[in-house]
Amino acid sequence: MSSFALKAFLLLALMILASGLNAQIVMFEEDFDDGVADGFFPDSELWVVNSSGQYEIENWGFEIHSASYFGEYWWGDFHLSLDMLTHDSVHNSVGFRIQENGNMYVATLRGEPYKDVFLFKMVDGQQILLFTGQFSNTLNDWHHLEVVADFTRLTFFVNGEQAFDYVDENAPLLSGRQALLSYTGGVAQHQLLQVDNVLVINPVVSTDAIYLDRIKTLYR
Repeated sequence: MSSFALKAFLLLALMILASGLNAQIVMFEEDFDDGVADGFFPDSELWVVNSSGQYEIENWGFEIHSASYFGEYWWGDFHLSLDMLTHDSVHNSVGFRIQENGNMYVATLRGEPYKDVFLFKMVDGQQILLFTGQFSNTLNDWHHLEVVADFTRLTFFVNGEQAFDYVDENAPLLSGRQALLSYTGGVAQHQLLQVDNVLVINPVVSTDAIYLDRIKTLYR
């Protein structure tokens, strides 16, 4: 078989395989109803499951950061959804594609007086702002947050509405685990963060042009 014929055969086989895998797979799921945060690895003992079956942390102080990690370093594309409520502080934040060296993405929804969203990337300890934009939202209310990572494309939804859709073309991070992020800020200096219904699924496998281009790249 010629080299061209072999490449064509492999491409066709991958297309058929992809078309047959048009399904979602649950990668991670936790609703805390059993009183345990299975699969979470917090950096502080202040992360607990409360009596209402929500995962929470309460911090006091100036610009106090904390995180509870979940997932695997090899995770690539994913669709994360969760419910988040923050009291006093304006920050609703999730970290994703967190690598062993600490590099990561962070998506944040901020309440009043900011009413905005932003996406930044941490690289070698440096914070790089990738996107910021206004987004109306209310304080002290539950928000349904979703992050969809599809290769270099990063999309953030708040209560079902798209907040940003960004393609990282500059040394993108393509894999890593995830985290719930707590931050007291420099004004309120207090945050009670509550989280519920954490779900991570893989994106639906497709044979659209994006996926075909990736497959073709492997066999050029």
